[in-house]
Amino acid sequence: MSPLTDEERGSVFLGPRTFPDIDWGKRVKLEAAARWLWAYLEAKPGLSESSNITVRDGKRAGHTESTLRSAKRKLKVDHYFHGRYSSANETYPESRWSLQTEPSIAHFNKTFDWQPRPRRKGWADKYAGVEFAELNVEDLAPERPPTPEVKANENYREKVARDIEVVAHHLASRPWPGDNGARNARVMAAVLRRLAQQNSLRTKINFWNFSDECGMPTWGSVKKALYDLESDGWIGFTLGTPSRGLYDSEGPLGKASIIKLARKPGSANYPANRLPNAARDEFTSGELNDAGYLLMMRVLFEGKTSGFTRPVLERLTGISASTIQRRMRTMTAMGLVEKDGRGRWSFVNPEQVLDEGNDSKVRERREKRLRLAKGG
Repeated sequence: MSPLTDEERGSVFLGPRTFPDIDWGKRVKLEAAARWLWAYLEAKPGLSESSNITVRDGKRAGHTESTLRSAKRKLKVDHYFHGRYSSANETYPESRWSLQTEPSIAHFNKTFDWQPRPRRKGWADKYAGVEFAELNVEDLAPERPPTPEVKANENYREKVARDIEVVAHHLASRPWPGDNGARNARVMAAVLRRLAQQNSLRTKINFWNFSDECGMPTWGSVKKALYDLESDGWIGFTLGTPSRGLYDSEGPLGKASIIKLARKPGSANYPANRLPNAARDEFTSGELNDAGYLLMMRVLFEGKTSGFTRPVLERLTGISASTIQRRMRTMTAMGLVEKDGRGRWSFVNPEQVLDEGNDSKVRERREKRLRLAKGG
């Protein structure tokens, strides 16, 4: 069956609507555009016209495109697609505006002759001649194939995710010796978890909130760690300025600090969500702290939970033997580690430190700051 013409389309609809009674108030331009649009479509065959032609003629009549589209929405002018998609000629259904009311039952007995803009090649040919009642909602609106811009954006996001995972592998696969090595590793892990959530190589931070993400009570240690990481080539860091309690209509007058990830060479990757959550109570209780965090991070990376001795942990983390002995004793008391008769340690469910929960101490600090800010 051939597609319906505009005249045939008008015969199967109930007929034109009357101009609605709308209180336009002081919106003179909108009312003028609406009356012009109504008269314009009434004079067309089938009471419809191409949306592009309508907008073009409306501009010639002195109305802007945004005003015409606002008038279309106000008048509830119907919007449909007329014609068929042709894969041979790369032609698409035409977008049209119409004053017709809801279709009558007779319309649905005819072959379905209009279609939304096809989302992929061959879609119109696949459903050509199918009765309206046989089509499903999923059939009428299949997924749109990605445009070159969307593909480029998806490729960029995938590249960003890979870059973050490569840096995470460099972080978790090496020891962090030195007095501040464990602290720097902990802050770097918090940076990577944050960037992975945002899928970006650059992030803005508020030091109070970011210190909570690192599980540290003061932001001074976080700032020192960020400077150390910048000097070691892990990140680029730009220190912001405090608002000092000054605000305008846009918010605090201070400037946020910026962290930009430095890419690392190599193809080995490690998911950032496999880095322990530094805000958990296990690491903010004042007992495990940075050394305990580094121990858990290296154990998770190794992928095994048993057979660890003090020399092995010392080689993996770069932490001194005495510090390892103290931290393992504490972790044993907390139920995170068990020690067998041969003096070897086994970690009990190390995956639990990846979860977002169990951060009551961080939430208590945050609530206390809010009370102080409000003068409570």
